[in-house]
Amino acid sequence: MSASTVSSVRRSVSSRTTGNAPLGAPMSASDLNAGVHSDYRHVSGASKRPPATSPMHTRRADSRTTTNLDVALRETTAAPLECTIDLGKTSLVLDVTPLSALSKDLQEAHMLEDLLYVLMGQPGTYVQARPAVDEDAAMRGPEFRVAPGLDPSLRDLTEQMLRVARNYVAVQHFIDRFSRADHGTVNNALASVIRSLTSDYLVLIAQLEHQFMSNAAFTLYAMILHTRSTAQSLQIIYDLIQEFSPKSIDEANIADDPYGEQDMEELLERLKRGTMAEAPNRKAKLVKGGSTLKLITSRLEAHSGDPAAKEILSHVLREASVPYVSMLNNWIHDGVIDDGHDEFMVKEHSNIRKERLEEDYTSEYWQKRYTLRHDEIPNQLIDVSEKVLIAGKYLNVVRECEGRSARTVALQTDADPLRAAAVRRFGDSSFLINIDKAYNHANTTLLHLMLDKHEIQARLVSLKHFFFLAHSDFFTGFQDSAARELLRDSRHVNHDRLQSLLELSVNMAGSTIRGDRFKDDIRIDLAHQPLFDVLTEINNVSGVGAEEALRTGTWRKPVANSTGAAEDASSKPILGYQGLQFDYVVPFPVSLVISRKTIFLYQLLFRHLYSLRQTEDSLNISWFESVRSPAWRGRPRGDRQLEQFKARCWTLRSRMAGFVAQVNYYCTTEVVGARFARFVARLSPDSANGGNTVNTVDELMSDHFDFLNTCLKECMLTNARLLRVYAKLLKTCQAFAQFVLSVTRQLEEAGLSQKQQQAPEIIKAMMDKLAAYEAHFDRTLKVLLDTLNYYASTETASLLSLMLRLDWNKGLRDDVLDDL
Repeated sequence: MSASTVSSVRRSVSSRTTGNAPLGAPMSASDLNAGVHSDYRHVSGASKRPPATSPMHTRRADSRTTTNLDVALRETTAAPLECTIDLGKTSLVLDVTPLSALSKDLQEAHMLEDLLYVLMGQPGTYVQARPAVDEDAAMRGPEFRVAPGLDPSLRDLTEQMLRVARNYVAVQHFIDRFSRADHGTVNNALASVIRSLTSDYLVLIAQLEHQFMSNAAFTLYAMILHTRSTAQSLQIIYDLIQEFSPKSIDEANIADDPYGEQDMEELLERLKRGTMAEAPNRKAKLVKGGSTLKLITSRLEAHSGDPAAKEILSHVLREASVPYVSMLNNWIHDGVIDDGHDEFMVKEHSNIRKERLEEDYTSEYWQKRYTLRHDEIPNQLIDVSEKVLIAGKYLNVVRECEGRSARTVALQTDADPLRAAAVRRFGDSSFLINIDKAYNHANTTLLHLMLDKHEIQARLVSLKHFFFLAHSDFFTGFQDSAARELLRDSRHVNHDRLQSLLELSVNMAGSTIRGDRFKDDIRIDLAHQPLFDVLTEINNVSGVGAEEALRTGTWRKPVANSTGAAEDASSKPILGYQGLQFDYVVPFPVSLVISRKTIFLYQLLFRHLYSLRQTEDSLNISWFESVRSPAWRGRPRGDRQLEQFKARCWTLRSRMAGFVAQVNYYCTTEVVGARFARFVARLSPDSANGGNTVNTVDELMSDHFDFLNTCLKECMLTNARLLRVYAKLLKTCQAFAQFVLSVTRQLEEAGLSQKQQQAPEIIKAMMDKLAAYEAHFDRTLKVLLDTLNYYASTETASLLSLMLRLDWNKGLRDDVLDDL
């Protein structure tokens, strides 16, 4: 090919770029119509033929072929930098010389000329693009078609450059699409950083054009060498954006959960409209927010061995994470969710308000108002996701308690030194340290709020007074005044009357808890299931221990009967005093520590201590009645057998009363009293406990639950074997007290204190019954002692103290554990 011919071909590029558009900028339709492609003529308009100033144009005039290219303006878009040229709207007719009629050098020159346009996303003369039919195809980039007749060696080089053009067009489409507001701030930042990475691309095209115009030795191979580095970067970005292609929701997930958490708002809206019968509207899943960062991180990990890919993807991840880290800082430093596009890992359920705490303090507000989007947590935050969630929750609680709005918090942000030192993007060296500091700050702030403003320590002491009967003078008066009401069926007891009687007893002059500031928060409540039945259900939960069952509430699920009998224990009526328990009204945010679950544990301990008190009162009443009865005080002559019966009854009642008193002292003084003093001491920063104080709300909540759980465990309420033996002994004591009262009535009615010879069979029956009580009590007590000895050496060492108290003379224990 002569130098003049090649030069004329190269000069034709200059004629194609005449116009006002800057180099590399998208060309408008007016430029096209004005002669940017002066060889084009409109299908419906007059032809504008170019002047034949070169051999290139002469050949085009000699042999013309009609080729359809689709070029048109894009519709108005929300993205300010979106390209204005779209392929596939308007047909133009182009007269060109077939490639088969050209020499190899002219083919290469024409390919260089076309590639300079195709690399900018514009159509060429011999290179055409098939328009995309959908978004998925547009994300993959256009499919370029080269006119037939191109030399095979040139075709291979051309296809390499067309891959670069495809990548660039696909990347530009991604930038245009993901720059829209509805794709979220993280995707907008991602599009921005990709745009900055491709900003030098057009400069490179200008340099290639200069080489093409000025250097006659510039070839396709030289073009490939010049674009190799840029092509590699574009390929990395292109491979990344392919992960963002539209994806349908997994059909298996739809079958398992047709209405997931993400669709709950849509479900509620359809309920309001009455369109539940319609199929749910499931759109293609949009990757945004945390999912975008998670996808980039996974891509970075997969290409960690490629230095170029690692550098580009690391930069993309850092810059794309800026808006996400801003949302993270707002949450962990201010307790505010600034997430207008549902991108953040923490989701706020605004329909759950703290006013519903009357129903359930913990479950409704604390656990359900703010939840994690587990599938959208970035890899960098998976290990600290719970800390992030809790830190924001705590500060949100502080903000609501102080009555500050999100706007007020935003204005105070600049004055916060911790917020000023916060990180701005992923990859910063102090990223995790920032989260830990925010977490500790949120814990400390809420803890001080509870200790100072809401006086949680005084509330805990108030709970001890009522639930643990620490100052129980008020309760004695309440028992006496409410005795008649408590003897009724628990389902028919008048709650209002009991509440009034409790308030009178508490506010009575001389009461030790009259000065309690929180006494008005105590409420009377009645359970409808016996205490030991509830404890048995808790201990019989399969697969978990009693502690875990109490923590999670799984014991409330029905427990299958081993015999298959569908016996409902809650249907058995109990008396009012058997179901008597206290309830407590806790304001927010103290309810986060004194939650419904912990109040339930308080109620279990109260019912346990009250059952001991009730058993002791029954034994004392039987003694009072026997002392007042002439049948027990009289000593008739020759009535040795009756006197032996009376003496044995006195002895057994005394042993039972001693047993109940020892257990009561152990539970109230050695367990509850000692554990409570140790627990409250950690709440006092000036206490002499070696500086072992509570520093965070998490520690306070954990210590509170551990205190209650330890009390239940050491009071023998969480061990099924100990509970069964202990319940037998307590029921034996209560039954014996009723037996003594019935014997007293029989003796008074028969007058056997003076006429024992009239009914010897009655005395014999009473002696046999008494012997059965003695044998059962002795046997069960020995089993309890051996069981206590075993578990004191294997699980709970404090049980050893109770065992020594019950067997102070070491005369009762025996190896009978295997016979239990």
